[in-house]
Amino acid sequence: MESDESFFKRCADRAPFLIFEDTLYQISDTPREDQFLQLGKGRFGLVPTATISQLETFYETLFRTENFDAAQEFIKDEVKNHMKSRQDRTAQKEKVAAATFILKEFFPLLIDTTEELGKTLGIPLPEKDQRTGKQIIDDLLNERTAAMEQHGNEYVIQTIITDIMKKHGLDAGEERRKTADMPERSLWDMVTERNPVFVYNHEVFYLDTKPEQACIVINGNAYGLKRIGSTQKLEQAYTKVLERERRRQALEEYRDQIGEMIQGMKAGNIAIEELMQEETFSYGNIGYIRRDGAFYGYFEIPKFAMQNPLNHKEYHPFPATKVSVKIEASDSKVYVDDGSYIINAMVHPFLRNL
Repeated sequence: MESDESFFKRCADRAPFLIFEDTLYQISDTPREDQFLQLGKGRFGLVPTATISQLETFYETLFRTENFDAAQEFIKDEVKNHMKSRQDRTAQKEKVAAATFILKEFFPLLIDTTEELGKTLGIPLPEKDQRTGKQIIDDLLNERTAAMEQHGNEYVIQTIITDIMKKHGLDAGEERRKTADMPERSLWDMVTERNPVFVYNHEVFYLDTKPEQACIVINGNAYGLKRIGSTQKLEQAYTKVLERERRRQALEEYRDQIGEMIQGMKAGNIAIEELMQEETFSYGNIGYIRRDGAFYGYFEIPKFAMQNPLNHKEYHPFPATKVSVKIEASDSKVYVDDGSYIINAMVHPFLRNL
């Protein structure tokens, strides 16, 4: 079980303290003129002890065994869930059939008829090279397969790590950990946004820069106290950030264990099976999105203007539009819906929004 002990909880259970500019100050009986705490008629000193980054490192080291075991369990459960979900999706023959149809037949047809479609619409469309549509898609799939085989399990491991990070929001906020002016910014700062905090009797106070009555003087500046809540709420928020960081680090540190867990996985058409896990795919001006279990294969038409047949001086502009058809499969048979849909919502005189 992951330890719920942190420097904040330990300190809050013991005595009043102040966190100011990434440093923890304890209360003493010896005040200074430019640095003290005023409680009623009593005046107390504020003594710097350690930086928050140092305290976080110390407590992570102190409870490393408990946190390591918890991280291992997290990884084991998440990888199992990820692989089960992956296998469940791949095992659905309908989706494999629909994805194969899109990649092997639908996309090559769109590529081969691009020039003809452009002439019909009277608009320029991207030119393709000398390869046929089938050759282009086959080359794309072969490149994807070769890249995955070249990197072996490393590709799958990184995909798993990325998916788990997105699922749990483990990549959120990491850009805030290190900045030019604060290269070792603490996790605590991610909770408090670097606001000074004073804790007394399990109550949390922010420092008010325009106080009616000064309670804290530090570095010669006077502050009041503004209550914001209990230590329990702040501790819960801090614990979530610590847990998220431990899990993020665990995923990066234990790549070998993840590799061992996925040994023996085999795939038929690995490129198609990888692509069908993705919610969106695009190549040039063609692609697909997945919505409610169905694929919507689309062709993106560049922006153009249509002449009013009744008033030749009037033109109606249309933005770039992704026009799609709904593609599904049942009992391994593929069905293409008769209707057409606009993927990027807009007002269109002939087509429906998806």
